Amino acid sequence: MTGNRPRTFCWVTGVAGPAPQVVYDDPRVGCEGLQILASTRLEPTDTRSLTQLACDYPAPQESI
Repeated sequence: MTGNRPRTFCWVTGVAGPAPQVVYDDPRVGCEGLQILASTRLEPTDTRSLTQLACDYPAPQESI
């Protein structure tokens, strides 16, 4: 997850419960169908993996 494109780490509704997802703030990337439970804006310099982001920003308790 490198680069300087604006992006957001989100917890979205998944088949088996909340699922971590990185959403790029780009109108060309389709994500209209995502039901976002919680989100955190990422800095362009943030290079953490999806696994690390999920540990740093746990899923909301009411969604588990």
